[in-house]
Amino acid sequence: MVLASLEQYILLNSSEILSGIIKPLITEVLVNLYALYRGLAKMTYQIPYSQDAENTLFHLVTEKGTEILSTRTHRTALKWLFQQERICKYLSSQILRWCRTCVVYGNQIVVCNDTETVSIKEIAELVASEDNYAAKLVVCLLRELLEENGHEDDIVLILNMTMSVITLFPAASGQLCLNGISLAIQNVYRYHSSYGEIFNANCQLFFTILQSVNSESLSDDEDWLAVATELMHYLISTITENGCTQEALLVMGIFCLILHHSLHQVLLEASKTILLNTRLIALINKTIHDACLKGPALYDHDEATQTGECLIFCLLLNYFCLRRLVFPSYINLYNLKHLSREQNTSSF
Repeated sequence: MVLASLEQYILLNSSEILSGIIKPLITEVLVNLYALYRGLAKMTYQIPYSQDAENTLFHLVTEKGTEILSTRTHRTALKWLFQQERICKYLSSQILRWCRTCVVYGNQIVVCNDTETVSIKEIAELVASEDNYAAKLVVCLLRELLEENGHEDDIVLILNMTMSVITLFPAASGQLCLNGISLAIQNVYRYHSSYGEIFNANCQLFFTILQSVNSESLSDDEDWLAVATELMHYLISTITENGCTQEALLVMGIFCLILHHSLHQVLLEASKTILLNTRLIALINKTIHDACLKGPALYDHDEATQTGECLIFCLLLNYFCLRRLVFPSYINLYNLKHLSREQNTSSF
């Protein structure tokens, strides 16, 4: 009965609604109520609805710039709106507007007013759920910003927001991977090759995804291989020129997680990039040699902290490499050793 009354109101007042005669506050309440009762009807049993009323409401939402995420919305209504493919483009723009208002750098979430805006937790719940388009919208929004040369601040905002979503609901990482976040991460390195704030935020997001996702949600596609290759170039050049910076240590942590997931027969090509890179082997050997030369200073003096951190991460990387190589289904150790002797290179 409530839904029928809302539809009747929309149909009888459609011209006033679309012309803007009705106050924006009433319009927002109308959208929220309609979405709420459509969502409730869907949760219980199918109830007939007016297609004309729905079309009018969607036109009102998209053309008149109704703010969905900047006002408090019932979770059922919010979920129903994010299940509507027809307004996905508009919802994507709403996510960006919400991020500009409520998210700041450094992965710190600042909610403007808990009583007036949709919270980051509600956004995270939608992304983690399988029954709506939230995860797909976040991925598509990031890809569009990259491909259309969007503002760097917006890109960092979306990267940080996505990382916060995964921190709140680790299951969101699986949904993001299933919706192609690997290509978006690759595009960050493709369109923003300079190692600045975007690069660092992207590395942190990549690490957070690998730390949270179930291996079943990952695939052995070319996007992950391209990302691993780019990070390998970055790691070798950074350590060679500047030593083990915090960013380099983060990349080494990413490599450890790639090798960990490869135990489940995913990210295999990306793991080969790590296992069979002779320059990385030489770099690790040099790091260990330099640490040994310091002797007791590695323990006694603060100036050896960087060397100590780098040595720890080298040992972690070595551990995950060895753990991966003990599985005979992946690589024949005898052939690898024989190949290294023929090429006169360091064996693993």
